[in-house]
Amino acid sequence: MNTTCQSYYTLKNPGDNIDKTHELYTLYYLSEIFKELNPSLFYENKSPGRPRIYTTDIMLPFVQWGHLNKIISCRDLEKWWTRNDETCNFILDCKKPGKSSINEFLNDYNYLIDEFDIFIVEFSLKIGLMNGNVIYHDGTILKGYCNNFKRLYANQLYYLRDFILKYRHETDNDGLWFKIDKYFNNNEFKEEIEPILKKLKEKIRAGGIYLLKSIFKQKNGLKKVLLKIKHMEENVKGNQPISIVDPEAHSMQDKDGKWGFNYNLQAGIDDKYGMIAVHYITQSPNDKKELLITVKELNERLGKENYVIVVDYGYWHIKSLKEIYNSPTTIIIPDRAAASREKKKTQRKKQNKKKSKRKIDEEHEKPEFFKDWQNDCYICPNGSILTRMNNNMQNGIEYKVYGTDDCFTCPDQDKCATESKRKIKDRCESEINEIKKNVLFRLGSRNLFRKRFTC
Repeated sequence: MNTTCQSYYTLKNPGDNIDKTHELYTLYYLSEIFKELNPSLFYENKSPGRPRIYTTDIMLPFVQWGHLNKIISCRDLEKWWTRNDETCNFILDCKKPGKSSINEFLNDYNYLIDEFDIFIVEFSLKIGLMNGNVIYHDGTILKGYCNNFKRLYANQLYYLRDFILKYRHETDNDGLWFKIDKYFNNNEFKEEIEPILKKLKEKIRAGGIYLLKSIFKQKNGLKKVLLKIKHMEENVKGNQPISIVDPEAHSMQDKDGKWGFNYNLQAGIDDKYGMIAVHYITQSPNDKKELLITVKELNERLGKENYVIVVDYGYWHIKSLKEIYNSPTTIIIPDRAAASREKKKTQRKKQNKKKSKRKIDEEHEKPEFFKDWQNDCYICPNGSILTRMNNNMQNGIEYKVYGTDDCFTCPDQDKCATESKRKIKDRCESEINEIKKNVLFRLGSRNLFRKRFTC
């Protein structure tokens, strides 16, 4: 008699296919140690009703693991799980918290995330995962989870606010507020209300009409919209548009040059094993004023000021550089010329340039001239040395002028010089030049700056 044997299958646990040296396990073990040392921080607020499918000790490493992978928003974290990522299955124990659950955790346990960040740095310094000697810092634009078309400008927002406060009490049968309510809910008073809304739309656009309509379409709509308007007023910044969905997201340009409602994520990486030493989200559209904030945060996290921080030209801010220069912290940052050699100028900047009698070729622009700080001179692409000639004043500012007589016999004279001789100007700022010479371009800085791109 023939017999058949059933195959044996081994049931695998989440995480079995992940290498044990994976950085996920480092984060997981750190979260377990943090929980053991701080049990009071993981107190669960047991509210009546259906029990939650997640706990704080599960959500904390999940959110942190998402941040390490540059997945920040609640919606993106939810989508990340649905892609059947094994790292998510391992951390979440195959449970699926939805967007609302993730958002609830971030609101209720924001202090826990901050405490865990501080613990990771302190613990990593103690066991040698980071040494805090060299920090590579950079910013990246994170897309806000909101519709770019649901927005209002400051003047439109104030007009809508004044309109609501003026007419909200007219709730009797002949009142405008009563008629608008009946129009949106029962399609009544069309002939009377539609011309008013048409004129109103010219003032507050579609975004304002959307907010106005939501007052009558939801329970406690007036209170919710007034709170939303107040939140938007708190985030008004000049004449920039404010998002109705996420007022804290500001209008800024991303890496692809597209405008939208985004956030600016700042992160500093330790040189030893790539551990994150500091990270935070800011509303600033650029990195100029973030250097000083970052250094102060690093001083507190690392417990010292004697370290090197490597950043790009986007952090060039004179006041910040002067303050940090007088502290034990060392900055490595390229000047404009060095940064331009790494990244070509955009076409827009070329078009906005002042027109001259003779146009300078791209290969002979100022960033292509090497600055020799030790000998205080420039070296042109053809090898000629431009020495210090004199100083001149322009718009009340003193400039140093560099030039050479080699221009008269140079075959590229027509491409390089707008006149018969090429001249390069530098502002006379002794303190800033001293910073450049002694701190920003010291020996080995070029290698550190190149290494920054691999972290």
